[in-house]
Amino acid sequence: MSFFFLVDCNNFYVSCERIFNPSLENKATIVLSNNDGCVVARSQEAKDLGIEMAAPFFQIKELCERKNVAVYSSNYTLYADISERIMNLLADYCEEIEVYSIDEAFLKFSDKLSPKERFDKAKEIKEKIKMWVGVPVSIGIGQTKTLAKLSSIFAKKNHGIFDFDACLDQDNLLKKVSVSEIWGIGSKLSLKLRAKSIFSAFDLKKTDPIFIKGYLGVNTQKTLLELNGICSLDIESPQNKKSICVSRCFGKIIHDKELIFNALCSHIETACTKLRHQGSLAYGLSIFLEFKLEGATFKKGYFYDTTYFKEASNFTPCFLDAAKQLLTRLCKEGLSYRKCGAILHDLILEENFSPDLFSKRDHEKNQNLIKTIDEINLKFGKKTIRFGSSKNDKSWAMKQEKKSELNFHSVDALPIAHAK
Repeated sequence: MSFFFLVDCNNFYVSCERIFNPSLENKATIVLSNNDGCVVARSQEAKDLGIEMAAPFFQIKELCERKNVAVYSSNYTLYADISERIMNLLADYCEEIEVYSIDEAFLKFSDKLSPKERFDKAKEIKEKIKMWVGVPVSIGIGQTKTLAKLSSIFAKKNHGIFDFDACLDQDNLLKKVSVSEIWGIGSKLSLKLRAKSIFSAFDLKKTDPIFIKGYLGVNTQKTLLELNGICSLDIESPQNKKSICVSRCFGKIIHDKELIFNALCSHIETACTKLRHQGSLAYGLSIFLEFKLEGATFKKGYFYDTTYFKEASNFTPCFLDAAKQLLTRLCKEGLSYRKCGAILHDLILEENFSPDLFSKRDHEKNQNLIKTIDEINLKFGKKTIRFGSSKNDKSWAMKQEKKSELNFHSVDALPIAHAK
């Protein structure tokens, strides 16, 4: 019999900040979204103060000052590095692993483990992540991914580990779970289920699967089967992205075309690095600009354009040159721009690429050059080496007035936290 572990990092962004600032332990702490707009992460202490997820910061600023709440801007580079280190640790325990999000992963164990063996393994994983990385996690255990996901909810209230199969009164437990809390059941589906007097996970479990399939489709039927311990959702293998998009809102309204190009160059450099990381090349590049309509508070418009290459590439300068030409066509004088982005699409695997014998590009030479640049940037920090068309002018960057001072550039730079 197989069992699934759902490893969920507690208050992940806040936990990452606490690694490098131990004084934040037991202190109300929040992390803000892009441009310090809304709350995207809260410590338990902040939740106890009544701070809601997605609350606009300007509305709670006075409360944060009065209650001495620690406030941080999002530091996504740091969070991604810590997440990668945690996922690498988990991969040592299990070959069948699915990284579900930046702070969650499913592990599938096919061994016939007793309840005690499952608990001991979960405890070992939990303690090792805390010791080696410094992030607290909760682990839900179940015969299916859906039950493991539900168990992770109870794990947060049960010393961080909960095994659904070891629960003596499973049906009573499911009666306490609203259908809206079930993994894969969103607000719209929950409304439709309630219309049929299905209010809890237990109600859904006891519903006729044939009726659910006809009423809400096969995916909801799979959820029902999973609640009954029938595995319908297996571990998904990581797949290369079909397109790569990088975009950011500006920290202020921009009218300067050159400044917009600087932002685009930064986004393209990031996108190309991701492209090479997954071993792909792209045939197409699209860029878009978002502008604010004059005299309107919320109304906005977009400019969008695309170019295609005769030969697929992952060589950053090719995309920078193309972006400059696209921007010349797109950017209109006198408009107020608030966001830009770049999309690499029509991707192919590098192993399936055959260079054109008559191409003017030296593919092998470009690959050797860009590989060397990637290795240097990995060792000394992202964008240590930049391209000439990409000026180091970050006056367009989003607001991060409360960003933590420490910003490690790679997983290797992270210390082993809390080791004894």
